[in-house]
Amino acid sequence: MASWIRCRREMREATMFLLVLLMLMLSSLEAVKVSPLIEKVSDHKDFKKLLRTRTNVLVLYTKTATSGDSSLKLLSDVAQTVKGQGTIAWVNCGDSEGRKLCKKVKVDPSAKHEGAELLHYKDGTFHTEYNRPATFK
Repeated sequence: MASWIRCRREMREATMFLLVLLMLMLSSLEAVKVSPLIEKVSDHKDFKKLLRTRTNVLVLYTKTATSGDSSLKLLSDVAQTVKGQGTIAWVNCGDSEGRKLCKKVKVDPSAKHEGAELLHYKDGTFHTEYNRPATFK
């Protein structure tokens, strides 16, 4: 009987340890998460609707989900600042839907040395390639 109680206590402690470990892992993943103000676009219809409804859009095209991590972190901070003045969107050209969109828009971020390309759209049409230094200002 005493061994059964000891076994249950050890199981409870192991479960609590796993729960705490899981909570720590989730909190570390939350830090890497992209701002909810950055719109993830993968469908061509959604992209056209975004350009039609917003007047000032900056789109980050990346060749994979991880190739533009530094740019995404910087744009997450910028999105807080330009909230209401402009929209920031992200297209992952590495997945199947995003690849189709990149092909239709004729964008190839793999040609860039960082694997990411920033394009600005104004009033629903392409305006310019963003080639300024990637700083918060």
